Parts: sequence; structure tokens; C-alpha cells
Amino acid sequence: MTIPDLIDECKYKMKKFLDIIYSIIETTGSRMSVYAWNKRWRNREKGTGYAKKPSSEVFEPASTPRRLPIKRRNKKRKERRV
Repeated sequence: MTIPDLIDECKYKMKKFLDIIYSIIETTGSRMSVYAWNKRWRNREKGTGYAKKPSSEVFEPASTPRRLPIKRRNKKRKERRV
């Protein structure tokens, strides 16, 4: 085995090793995400995602003010001066 072949073989083994580690990290991260999502949103009685603010029973959005009409530009402005 020549030195360049040995270097290529080492690179290949390192990539395979890192791929296994990344696979484990992805699997663990995915499981943790699913666990946290289920704890938060699974049911309304025990889930934390449905908690209400203690100061209000029902959320009522504030009324929105009426929008002012948009000013239309004068058509004469489109004419260009030379």
C-alpha cells in the first residue's frame, strides 16, 4: 500500500466514523424533540403549551383603528420632462 492510498483509506475511515456519530446525534435530537413536543401539546389538562395567563380568562384582541385612505398620486406626475 502506498502512502497516498493510505491517506485516502484514512479519510474514508474517518468519514464513516463521523457518519456513525452524526447518525447517533440526529437520532437522539429527534427523540428529544418529539418528547418535548408531546409534553407540551399532548393534552389540554397537563400540557404546558395551553397554559393561560393568570391575569385574563379569555384573550380578546384590541379593536383595530380604521385605516386612512391612501392618497392617490396625480397622473400628471407620470409625464417626464426632457
